[in-house]
Amino acid sequence: MDTLLKYWPVLLVILNGLAAWAAWSLSQAVKGEIAVAVAKLEKADKSLEGDVAAVETRTTRIEGRMDNVEKDILDLPTKADIARVEGQVKSVGDAVAGAADGVKRLEGYFLHRGVESVNA
Repeated sequence: MDTLLKYWPVLLVILNGLAAWAAWSLSQAVKGEIAVAVAKLEKADKSLEGDVAAVETRTTRIEGRMDNVEKDILDLPTKADIARVEGQVKSVGDAVAGAADGVKRLEGYFLHRGVESVNA
């Protein structure tokens, strides 16, 4: 025991040296692994940058197409426009029906007078 008490400072220095060497060895090992991990992350980052750029391009194209669709929708006729056209078509139909009645009356008149055909 006297020997241990006599040399405990030397033993402590040796243990501190071993602990310092172990810490330094672990730090060197971790530095290597960190460098590998950083390289992998940088590679993944570059890959993701390309993917993000592709998504941005597609998004820009889709936004442009959506702008065109919105413009086209604004140019579509409204319900009021369609109702107005329906009214005009109905009035043209009424006019055609009136003209058809007139043609039938004329045909009847000419048939009654004995005129069969004009293509002589």
